[in-house]
Amino acid sequence: MSSHIRPILGELLFYKESTFEQTKSFIQWKHNRQLCPWFEHQLNQIRNSFFKFQSVAYDIQGVHDLGTDVVLRYDRSSSDDLVDLRFIAFQIKSHDDLKDPHYLKNLRSQWAQASAEYRDSLDRYYIVLCADIETHQEKIREIKKTLSTLDKVVVVDPAYALTFLRLSALKISSVVTAFFREEDEVITQAQATIQPFSPPTAAVALSAVAYATLYSNESDFDLGELADDSFVRSIYALSPDYDRWHYEELEEKLAARTSANDSDAGDDEKMAAADDDEDTWDNWEGDEIDWESADRHRPFDERWADDTDVLMDSLFRRHSASGRIKIDLNFARPLQALLLDASVRYGYEREDLLRFVMGMLGIMDRFGLRLPGEEDELPNEVK
Repeated sequence: MSSHIRPILGELLFYKESTFEQTKSFIQWKHNRQLCPWFEHQLNQIRNSFFKFQSVAYDIQGVHDLGTDVVLRYDRSSSDDLVDLRFIAFQIKSHDDLKDPHYLKNLRSQWAQASAEYRDSLDRYYIVLCADIETHQEKIREIKKTLSTLDKVVVVDPAYALTFLRLSALKISSVVTAFFREEDEVITQAQATIQPFSPPTAAVALSAVAYATLYSNESDFDLGELADDSFVRSIYALSPDYDRWHYEELEEKLAARTSANDSDAGDDEKMAAADDDEDTWDNWEGDEIDWESADRHRPFDERWADDTDVLMDSLFRRHSASGRIKIDLNFARPLQALLLDASVRYGYEREDLLRFVMGMLGIMDRFGLRLPGEEDELPNEVK
């Protein structure tokens, strides 16, 4: 189980980049009063998700010395008789911290102190930069260029750090669950079931299965009830109106880009700690694919009609007399299993349940889109 800790942290710390402009929110956040407590809070959310699957010898300490701000300690041993304690350390730098003229010297000194303290038991030393990119762009670049080459050091730039701090508990749970169940046959079948669908079509399918499985006393239902569902509407609002070919093309391009980043990295999380010439936030807008011309911008009713026609060939069966819809259980069974498991394991209901399962299956991630409720606003005060 402990083998999941490092890759899950890597996935969540480098989940997605926030925008250049959004990192300005770090200007108001103070190191001790907000950043460190909220970072610990997010690590505890990960820990809570682990406990849904099995017990884990894993704790989080707010150290604030020995070269670290927060330390995650876990037992790597799979034996009850042996203890193999490992440490993942986090040094958090606020916007104000980078105003110090000796910021680079301080970071080197803190890394050396942590390395001497934990020695071979130190798995990773994360330097988490929580500062406005525009103000500190050159300093951020210098930190990444200078410190990423040090042993076990991974630099998390502000665009990624902000997203991590804003990830909702639900999103964290879906990522942890996906890691624990990545070779699960039910997950594999569910992904194969929804793979041909665009995000809106997949949302309609999942909502229909949830409605028929968990919330309806009838074996059939009226499609109009789903058309008014707030979750379904939110996915349509967040998803461009591409045809199937353009969605497939976008998925291929994003997959190719991810594959190229992975092959260049050579180490699990260092792909996001790119060198001076690879700052993805340096040319944020230019790095995005311009698909506006492919977006048809049709009204909801037209998109809905097309998507439900697609599902008539797979998930739905229409009663000839009443015109009501019945779910094909052979098609829906993997989705039913995931919905029921998430409902029991996490207690999610309604929209939270649908967001969780869509997140676990990576339905929006495949196309570079974000789910509603994936991120929360940073709190003004942290208790």
